[in-house]
Amino acid sequence: MNLVEVNGKTVEEAIARALKKLGLPKKDVEVEIVSSGKAGFLGLGSEDAVVRVTAKKGTNPRNPNKKNYTQPVKKSYSNTNSNIKLPLNVPGRPKNLPTQITSEYVDKTDLAGKTIRDILNYLGFADTAIKAKNPKTEEEGLGRIEASFNITPKSRDLKKDLGILIGKSGFTIRSLQTIVGSIVSQQTKENTFFNIDIDSYKSRKNEALSEMAMNIADEIRITKDPVTLEPMPASERRIIHLAIEKEDLVASRSIGKGIERKVEIYLEKKD
Repeated sequence: MNLVEVNGKTVEEAIARALKKLGLPKKDVEVEIVSSGKAGFLGLGSEDAVVRVTAKKGTNPRNPNKKNYTQPVKKSYSNTNSNIKLPLNVPGRPKNLPTQITSEYVDKTDLAGKTIRDILNYLGFADTAIKAKNPKTEEEGLGRIEASFNITPKSRDLKKDLGILIGKSGFTIRSLQTIVGSIVSQQTKENTFFNIDIDSYKSRKNEALSEMAMNIADEIRITKDPVTLEPMPASERRIIHLAIEKEDLVASRSIGKGIERKVEIYLEKKD
């Protein structure tokens, strides 16, 4: 095959993928940019770049559809005859760590805070501060969550590393919330939910989402056309809904199922 059409986050990434498929250097191909892509806002509305790459005459491209039936090399993950000593030494992790969940706590918030501290210590993030706050407004989760925790670094060097705990689009931090909530619920025999933030990452993102919702509301009042956002987690959809509730003449609703669930903002019909 002398032609492939490939997408990527950027034009450069798409071209690199195409060259890898064809097995040719860039000088031996002709590149046509089908779409330059779109970055979007906070990951919303983003589109991949698309390129069409054709091998020049006289070249010998690899067939990207050819399957490789070579027997893969088996890898062994056994510790037998290994020089690795377990448990592994994680930088920043204290030597004396708990072997089980604490049974001494004042209330559910205290148990959650101690659980978060233990998890951070295990991961090597002992040089952090954890602050708890009870929700006072609907935006802060009043009636839904027991408390909010914000994890902050005590040193500048650790600030960048904390991004690992956030994860792509906040996936890791949501997983941490689920783990802590499950542990507390199991210990107290009551379903309990918490909000966990890393260096105010969520607070900043929620402010940006609210501002985006207000800008979209202004646009809809002018164009009268509905706007459908990209799929997002329930917590972020909730921020959009709360922001739209404060706007005149517009309304919002969630549509779709599962991970494809998204927010639609539209002009509210007058009775």
